[in-house]
Amino acid sequence: FRHRPALTSVIIPNSVKNIGDAAFFGSALTSVVIPNSVEIIGNGAFNDCSELTSVVISNSVKSIGNAAFYDCVGLDSISVPSSVTDIGSNAFKNVKNVYYSGDATGRPWGALYINAYIDEYGFLYANDQKEQVVGYVGNATDICIPSSVTSINDNAFKNNSKLTSITIPNSVDFIGDYAFYNCQGLISVTIPKSVEKIGWCAFQNCCNVTIYCEVSSEPNGWSNGWNYENWPVVWGYNTSISESTTNINIYAHGNTIVIENATDDIWVYDAMGRLVVETPQCDVSTEIHINTAGIYIVKVGSTAKRVMINE
Repeated sequence: FRHRPALTSVIIPNSVKNIGDAAFFGSALTSVVIPNSVEIIGNGAFNDCSELTSVVISNSVKSIGNAAFYDCVGLDSISVPSSVTDIGSNAFKNVKNVYYSGDATGRPWGALYINAYIDEYGFLYANDQKEQVVGYVGNATDICIPSSVTSINDNAFKNNSKLTSITIPNSVDFIGDYAFYNCQGLISVTIPKSVEKIGWCAFQNCCNVTIYCEVSSEPNGWSNGWNYENWPVVWGYNTSISESTTNINIYAHGNTIVIENATDDIWVYDAMGRLVVETPQCDVSTEIHINTAGIYIVKVGSTAKRVMINE
């Protein structure tokens, strides 16, 4: 069934003892149950099954091959029974967390963490101190990271399509590589002034996000965090989401962007983050005509807002 993009479900019968190499490589399976008859999961058996979100492995399984679940990026967590005594290299590459109490060698086999701590809200932590967020398996769209957290680790929220907004507490000083990569539903993030480092491509492919940054100077790694042009990243120092709409009124009217009470220069960016319009300082209000429908980011001084042009 290799590279069968139409294959979204499968029932493996109890007569099966061996799931062969690359058996479901690149398929669109969303969940799979390995029955009690299976003893071997072959090399690359579920490699690149990016839609896979749930896997149940029975206690009959003794061996999991190399790259068996490699790049199953939808798997936040997988439980491996202690009956498994042989786990191949990179068997769980890019899986956030593996629960396993057996004695197979080579851990973490490409996974980000082994036996991470999970709280009642769905946050995965490196340990029960709850200082390092390593993943999220909850279903909330608007989340607030607990104040015990000091770092958001690499890939923590990668490919989370449900997330629309996130609140980062002042306790956080580090945001890791690809932390919010491909969170395409993400609309707004406020980065507190406590953050000292932002990792490589932390917000890449977050095409609809507006980032409000409270830091007074650029954190280490800032430029590495958004060195691509496929997102509209706009930030204002010493600002916050609540302050961003207090005095200045920004809205779309047909194919016109209206800015009221502006007292600073105005910049308009398209959905690719490219500068479209720059105007000098105006004292009261201004109107900017846009020829192409789409999402635009309007920045006035330290205020930024996203608007939609429909005509």
